[in-house]
Amino acid sequence: MQTDDLIGREREWAALARAVAATAGGRGGCVVLSGPPGIGKSHLAHRAARVAGRAGLIVAYRAAMEVDRTAPLFSLAGALAKADVPELAWLRGERPEQSTPERLGRVLDDLAADRPLLVIVDDAQWMDEFSVLAVRTLVPRLASSAVRWLFVRRPGTGGAAGDALDDLVTLGAEEIVVGPLAEADVERLCAECVGVPVDATVLAQADRCGGNPLWITSLLAGMRAEGQLAVVGGRATLRGGDVPTSFIGAAQQRLRGMPPEARLLLRAGSVFARPFRLGEAAALLAQSEESLWAFAEDDVTDGMLVPAGDAFAFEHDMLREVVYNTIPGPLRDGLHRKAAAVISASGGLPTEVADHLMKAGPATAADQAELLRTAAAGIAALAPGAAANLYLHAVGGFGPLDPRRAAFTAEAVPLLASAGRLDEARRHGEAAFRSGLDATTAARLCLGLAEACKHAGRNDEAVDYTSRGLSRGGVAPDVRARLCAVRAHALFYEGELSEADRAGAEAHTIGADPGAAVFGLTARSLVAAAQGRLADALAHARTAVALADDAGGEAVHRHPQIWLGSALTMVDRPDEAERVLRAGRAESTLLGTGWSGPLWHYYEAGLLAARGDLPDAIGTAAAGVELAEQQAVWQLTVPLLGTLIRLSLLRGDPAGARGYAEKMRERTRTGITAAPEDVLWPEALLAWQEDGPEPAVSHLRPLYQQIEDRPVLIGQDPGAAAVLVRIAIAAGRTELAEAVVRAARALAGRNPDLPSLAGAAAHAEGLLRGDVTLLREAVGRFRQGPRRLALAAALDDLAALDKKPGAAAEAAELREACGAAAVPRQRRNGSRTDLTPTELRVAAQVARGRRNREIAAELFVSPHTVDTHLRHIYAKLNINNRPALATWYTNHHVNT
Repeated sequence: MQTDDLIGREREWAALARAVAATAGGRGGCVVLSGPPGIGKSHLAHRAARVAGRAGLIVAYRAAMEVDRTAPLFSLAGALAKADVPELAWLRGERPEQSTPERLGRVLDDLAADRPLLVIVDDAQWMDEFSVLAVRTLVPRLASSAVRWLFVRRPGTGGAAGDALDDLVTLGAEEIVVGPLAEADVERLCAECVGVPVDATVLAQADRCGGNPLWITSLLAGMRAEGQLAVVGGRATLRGGDVPTSFIGAAQQRLRGMPPEARLLLRAGSVFARPFRLGEAAALLAQSEESLWAFAEDDVTDGMLVPAGDAFAFEHDMLREVVYNTIPGPLRDGLHRKAAAVISASGGLPTEVADHLMKAGPATAADQAELLRTAAAGIAALAPGAAANLYLHAVGGFGPLDPRRAAFTAEAVPLLASAGRLDEARRHGEAAFRSGLDATTAARLCLGLAEACKHAGRNDEAVDYTSRGLSRGGVAPDVRARLCAVRAHALFYEGELSEADRAGAEAHTIGADPGAAVFGLTARSLVAAAQGRLADALAHARTAVALADDAGGEAVHRHPQIWLGSALTMVDRPDEAERVLRAGRAESTLLGTGWSGPLWHYYEAGLLAARGDLPDAIGTAAAGVELAEQQAVWQLTVPLLGTLIRLSLLRGDPAGARGYAEKMRERTRTGITAAPEDVLWPEALLAWQEDGPEPAVSHLRPLYQQIEDRPVLIGQDPGAAAVLVRIAIAAGRTELAEAVVRAARALAGRNPDLPSLAGAAAHAEGLLRGDVTLLREAVGRFRQGPRRLALAAALDDLAALDKKPGAAAEAAELREACGAAAVPRQRRNGSRTDLTPTELRVAAQVARGRRNREIAAELFVSPHTVDTHLRHIYAKLNINNRPALATWYTNHHVNT
């Protein structure tokens, strides 16, 4: 009884129509259509799809289903596969989970460059984990492309999908809330459904439906089915009989009017929670398919079933739920077990088999437990949370003394941890430990928990779990090596440098796992850099890269080029560092190792800052934060936010620095830890500028205390030595300044081939002593290296003591060239100087018709960084699409 008229939905449709029109004009974006079941969301989405198709847009539409939640990428890939374009046909020809967000992003960007695209996911609250991750990544990444996302959802459902959709709205997606119909619209809808105006007796019953169109139309259908409506004087009126008081009552009334065979068919179909074939329902009922043909007719099922390709679907999922809930519990469990057997016998997805087994109650049979385990293993890499649920469901069917209980739990715990459910992982892990595990299984359990804690930024807990795993005798060598490697990195971030180095060395020397050896070597590189042994840091990183290249496999996925690029930056080889980081990032894109994306951005931002390219460094770091947030790897946002605080202060943007600092504090309050140079140093710089030297010293106390043993801050930024001295002097703490000078001198002595470190030592001591000769030496040393901002700072201090205007002028020129400023520069609305040099280069590429991926290749940055630059450009120029930017650039270029 649906109608195509927009009864009571004119406002919502106007907003959707604007979004479709904007997409047709080349503007992308995201819309979230929210409302309770039956309120008319899907009706609006279908209308948007039809209008978009007539306007020439590519339309990809699919309703997610509850069974999607255990099938990686089915929700999103299934929608895209529905688009009638050859570029997406591959999604129908291979397992969807073999796709990656990166591959999908490239294809969608290419498609949208030629023809705008509308992607609609209905019932988006049911999206699977991997689709949620892809959505978090693709929506912002394609924000500057002509791709419009429309997610239709029931609010308040929670879970990964609900959280992701809430985050999209928070980050700027348009939310259209579909509410109850007004009284006048209820009357119009009743008249439309019945065919004539209705009187007060009918409206009184319709008013009980709370303005929900589906409930109203179902109520009217029930009345008509029972012959309770009559037309008197041109108006429909209610005759006697029991009137259903709810949607459920109306649906049940419709069921009671059907033949028993039709009710059985509907019950069997409701178990599948997706469109079902008649043969599947027949198998559940132990009948022939032919015997059900007559009962699938529209007039027999009162329109509850509608054709869906070669299958049948319920008119609305709420109707399916009503039918499903009429099945008695024991019978429902039996139907789910039979459904699992039917799907398994027909070669269906193991995940769908597992979903039915989970709904059938405890998996007491051995074959059922193994089916769950098989399904879990198949999705663990892409949907660890769903896989863990399958394992735990199997565990629920085991007795307390069943030996399988501990083994299944041990397999579930690392998956829970990987899904971010650390509290659950610890609880189940401790239960498994108490039940008694063999040494290797217990060690693997500790390894999974340690890796998850490490990736969550809980390094102290990671150290504890590696200690427990390594304390057991008889641990397999490969597991021991991996425990040592994780331990090395966690100890480094806990400040235990010597212990971290020993653990990294053991991971390497065990030799049983190349991936662990590579990871251990990268930890040793970090330790050596922190201790000021920069040649060793470089050597360990080079060894790790060579080992990964030789071994391949998991070792390559560790991406040791990240740490090699960092070491090369510290030894003032920026060109080589850039080549290494660029090649490594390209490799990670090919491998689909998205976890490494924020790290590439962090170290690339550090390289750009070392060169004195502050605008690009900020753009890269900001893109890294966005990428980490999209992937929900919150621990990697902390060092990136610390970088943004420092760079914003150098750019003369204290307000921006304060905003980044508050975000960083939000993360660290959750228990995330990071290196003190990434947290305490930026906090101190902000405090120094806003509150004076004493609060800055309070932040820096641990760094001052460790500076002689851990001079990594000076190694990363030689200009930091003079800043540390300056803060200490201003606070009247000359003993702290003396410690910095000693540390800088020792660091320069350990690395005599690096003029920047010699310059740092001379600058720090010259500032402390007021020695012009040392400051001149610092200037001379810095001129031999690439650190332009460090040179500018030394020139400023030399000018203050030597009273030579040339030094100050040169320092000002250097700061200007680097994009640094002592005070914020005034922005002129719409002028060329609003855009940084890189933003101007991006604008030029857009004007030439280049796509994000092509621009990224041209400028040697990531596509995500290009998208960040574009959004900054749009905000500065008050425009919102590529054609407008191309027009602006063309006009600007002609005029200038």
